[in-house]
Amino acid sequence: MVADRPFFVHPIGGLMIGDQFAAGSPLTMEVYSTAFSQTAQGTGPYAGPTNYYGHRNLAHALQAQDIGAVVLRPTIKTGRLLDPERVPPAVLLELLEQDIAGRPPRPFDDELLAAARADVAESAAVVGEPEPA
Repeated sequence: MVADRPFFVHPIGGLMIGDQFAAGSPLTMEVYSTAFSQTAQGTGPYAGPTNYYGHRNLAHALQAQDIGAVVLRPTIKTGRLLDPERVPPAVLLELLEQDIAGRPPRPFDDELLAAARADVAESAAVVGEPEPA
């Protein structure tokens, strides 16, 4: 995995990793993106909803799967932290549908798509535009 900061040992928190930026194989990103839910469900390192510490849990989830990390190349600058721009609901729905179509179904897919479709309908009603087909 490529991260903004590699594994490091914090004097209080122990093993940690940067998480401002990450990129990796589909398996790596699956582990990266489920570190919180693993903890909350009691299946990951430091399991339990009160034991979530982002940098620590992520580091241990990656380590448990033997996934290493390298630092971003010096030519890549991350800049200051900013809130991401809001993705329009119709665009988000299209991206979700593409993502879901390219992988095995998951239990929450129908709920996620229903919520995204409701957001599209709500935004169309606010703007007065017809809903996409």
